Amino acid sequence: MGAISNIFGYILNWLYEFFNNYGIAIIILSVLLRIILIPITIKQQSTMKKTAKLQEQMKILQVITSLQVGGAEKLITQLAPMLRNRGHDVDVLLFDGTSTPLLENLKVTGIRIISLRIGGSVYDLRHIFKLRKIICNYDVVHARNAAAQLFIAIASVACPVILCTTEHNTSNRRRNWWWYRPFDKWMYGCYARIICISEGVERSLRQ
Repeated sequence: MGAISNIFGYILNWLYEFFNNYGIAIIILSVLLRIILIPITIKQQSTMKKTAKLQEQMKILQVITSLQVGGAEKLITQLAPMLRNRGHDVDVLLFDGTSTPLLENLKVTGIRIISLRIGGSVYDLRHIFKLRKIICNYDVVHARNAAAQLFIAIASVACPVILCTTEHNTSNRRRNWWWYRPFDKWMYGCYARIICISEGVERSLRQ
């Protein structure tokens, strides 16, 4: 703080010497400070608006490739009803809606389930166009695994929706593809929040 005060004091003295009037010097210094702080103010206002929006009732879409057995899959079946009980409107979207025990358990809770297809490849490029029509109707879209992360990022271009994702794995084959790294960086950059389930996952993602 002392260094900052010295800088402002120097600027104020320089303005006084230039205008020979402390009143004018203080006014000009105040204007300069406001101009310098404009980017910070805009950022703070934007953050406050997003925070306020997140505190309201939201339409949330949880996206995952399927509800086969797995940690991420089980987590969705637990989290979706929990968010609904907190007052949010929650749906779950599956690339592959093949019936599984987890899927049937989720149906019992009354959560709306959207299936893009039954069976087939989760990397079917037609999913992107279907996702585009769906995700723009939500406030928040949460992608859970690799195919979902990629296709949601592409489908969300120019779509006013907040994206978040959960990273579950410490290893990922595509991170070893040097030619894919710029695209991978772009994809993660589309997400407002990236949640890592452990410190190891976070370290791996940052490398």
